[in-house]
Amino acid sequence: MSQQANLFKRLLLWLSGAPAEPAEPAPSVVDAAIPNLPDETPSAGDSKTTAGASTDASQPIQTASEAVPSETHSMTNDPINDAGAYGVLVVPADVPEGTTYWRVMRVHHLTPDENQGRHHIFLDALDEAGQRSFGAQARVSWSGGEQTITVDKPVGEPGANFPMWKWQVCALEMLGLPSDRVENLHTGHPDEPPGLGNTLFHHSFEVVYQRAVNSAVQPPPPPPDDKLMERYILFGPPASSRTAVYLALARGYLAAQQPTLGYSADEAGHARHVVIVGEVQDISQETENALVLAGCQVERVQGTPEQVAVAFRAMQGSQVFLPTTPVGS
Repeated sequence: MSQQANLFKRLLLWLSGAPAEPAEPAPSVVDAAIPNLPDETPSAGDSKTTAGASTDASQPIQTASEAVPSETHSMTNDPINDAGAYGVLVVPADVPEGTTYWRVMRVHHLTPDENQGRHHIFLDALDEAGQRSFGAQARVSWSGGEQTITVDKPVGEPGANFPMWKWQVCALEMLGLPSDRVENLHTGHPDEPPGLGNTLFHHSFEVVYQRAVNSAVQPPPPPPDDKLMERYILFGPPASSRTAVYLALARGYLAAQQPTLGYSADEAGHARHVVIVGEVQDISQETENALVLAGCQVERVQGTPEQVAVAFRAMQGSQVFLPTTPVGS
């Protein structure tokens, strides 16, 4: 990073009141097998590049759960999802009673101690008896691309893994049978002290599927779509100097796309897709969680000025949304 960029970064941190950025930790043996994150989101033609970034199979990666237990996993009515606070959603498969399908059993956001600085989706797939289903495949998709991953790792480590890029928002579903779908998996979450195991762009998730037969209890139908606009860019308080910096960095994107933008979380709740611009001290995690519960697809743009500028350039290059409709029109 150039000296000028460093000075700009320090200025932004000073304006935000954030503490000095900690030094990067030395890579562990496991981290040495994982390539550095790229600076930009891959385009539609970059799926091969993403595929090539997967972890070397000779270096096993273990989460806190490590090996999948050999005993049968009991079936519950709802998946265990402790990643809901990070905006992760589980969309149930719409299958008739008696149909065999892939059911989400667990979605887990790795703690800092478990993650150790990684940026992955860790996948496991179990059969009806709770044993690993070797050869099962899943699709990871994101705006502009997708990749198929296979459960083929030895017992004692996750069955498959997928490295997530900066600004990449992923969805996951199994193949071969109808499948629940896990959405809004990404690494754009704030640092989580103590330690450096989870920092911006270094967050990981574990997803466990199990082959099951749908019981008589059907999932509730989705709520009616009451969204008045397609996309809303949500900035922090208009009087904040940090907001002024973010607005300047977003100027090219805003001029080219002319999206609906503002400073009101209530207005943002009427959009199908909300882009939060700012750190948690600008727009709180509680606000982000409330937008997810309101049925919005939420992503957050934050980081250094260079990272924020890259994010807006990526959105400008991949914009596929319909023209926005202002609230109250």
